[in-house]
Amino acid sequence: MADFTSKKRREVIENIRKCAADRHLRRSAVEDLTGLSRSSIYDLMAKGHFPRPVRLTAKAVAWPESSIVAWLASRTST
Repeated sequence: MADFTSKKRREVIENIRKCAADRHLRRSAVEDLTGLSRSSIYDLMAKGHFPRPVRLTAKAVAWPESSIVAWLASRTST
């Protein structure tokens, strides 16, 4: 698992914002980008404080990259 510093995380967020296409991130990528554990992600989702994933198949979900970037941006501005 990648260990992102706050500065590196901001750089990644800025680079993602520059990309035109909205990719979908699987849970491990969301964990790496946010620094949150699986249980923290699902706990925040249950409380309505984290974006919900979209269903890709009957067994697979992913988060739109733009929703994760927006969530991170909202967290860094507070």
